[in-house]
Formats: sequence, C-alpha cells, structure tokens
Amino acid sequence: MPSKLQLLAVPLVLAILLFAVSAAHAVPVTPSVTPLAFEEEFAAEEGEGEEGEGELEAADCEEAEEEFDEGELSGAEVKEICDEAAAESRMKAAGTGAVAPEECILRSAHANAVTDADSNKLKLTVGYTTYEPATATLDYSLVGSKGSLHMKTAKRQLGRSGVIRLTAALADPEMDKADAARHFVVRLHVTGSPSSCQRFETEQLSVKRASKDQAVWSQAK
Repeated sequence: MPSKLQLLAVPLVLAILLFAVSAAHAVPVTPSVTPLAFEEEFAAEEGEGEEGEGELEAADCEEAEEEFDEGELSGAEVKEICDEAAAESRMKAAGTGAVAPEECILRSAHANAVTDADSNKLKLTVGYTTYEPATATLDYSLVGSKGSLHMKTAKRQLGRSGVIRLTAALADPEMDKADAARHFVVRLHVTGSPSSCQRFETEQLSVKRASKDQAVWSQAK
C-alpha cells in the first residue's frame, strides 16, 4: 500500500502541472502608454498661454489710449506705456529661456518687488550672476491702470554673483499707481554690452501676491 506521504504528493504534483499549463496560455499584458495626443494638447495649451500674454500687453496700450481720451493720462504717459508693451512683446518673441552668451557679461538675473502700504515704500531685490565683474545700470518702472511710473535708476559694480537691494519712498499719488500696477519692468544693463543682450537683461514682474499691507511682485514661471 502507498504511504501517506505518497498520497499527499499526488495532489501537489497535479496542482503544479495545472499552474504550468495556465501560465503557458496566459494573455500577455500590454504596458500602459500615454497617448501622443495628450502631449500635443499640452504643447498647444502652452502656446495659447504665450499668445494670451501678448494680447494682455496690447490691451495695456489700448486701455492707456482710452484713458488718454478721457483725460486721465497725458500723451507722454501713453507713449511710455505703449513703448514698454511693444518692447515686452519683442522680448518674448525673441525668447527669454535661452542662456545669455558671454558677450552679454550678465549671465542671469532674477528680481522681485515689494510694496508696503504702511510705510509708502517700494523695495526691489535683484539677484544676479555674471561671467566676469562689470559695471551695470539698474532701472525699473511700473505700468498700471493709473498710469506708468519710473521708479529709480542706479549704477552698481557687479561681482561674479550678488544681490542688489533698492528702496524707494513713494508719495501718496505714486503709491496709488503702485497699488494699481499691472506689472513692473526691471532692467539690469551691463555697460558696453551689445543691444542684442537686452532680452536677457529685462524682466517683467507680473505675478502679484497680496496680503493686508504688502504686495509681492515676481516673474511668471
């Protein structure tokens, strides 16, 4: 008579054989792949965003012209707003994502501005890196529904990297313009650099994060 161990081994062998047969006939699983159409749709949305920014700049100029017709802005203020809008459009069309060439000397710059309603002050901070030490001019202004305002121009000696901080005290009418700003335009120009470097030197601060007494402006990502 077969032993108990032999009797138990028979069902185990049968189970192993059945598993092997099932595995041999199993249907292979196809890995999930993200459709290319999704990537194309995402790229189209990015392009639409850039076009929207261009339309916004054109709207700034059109609104300034309407305010001129209503007597709220002078001809000089309208010209400045429209010139800045056109310059920003040209800068974006040229592309700001590329790395600045060495002849620009300024390698990178990133700015933010803070308005303080309690003290009527505007603080600008610019972090930068350069290919070599150089002399530069920092200039910034704002554009908004209550007109444009040139804030300050300052000369600085740049090292290989550093941070520039400027503070401007504003009168009440100037603070009103800062509160109504749509964006700030900041330019850090290295003396003697070619005009083709302007798109690397200019930054538009159009993202506003406001609290009770302060507003922080930064560049869109």
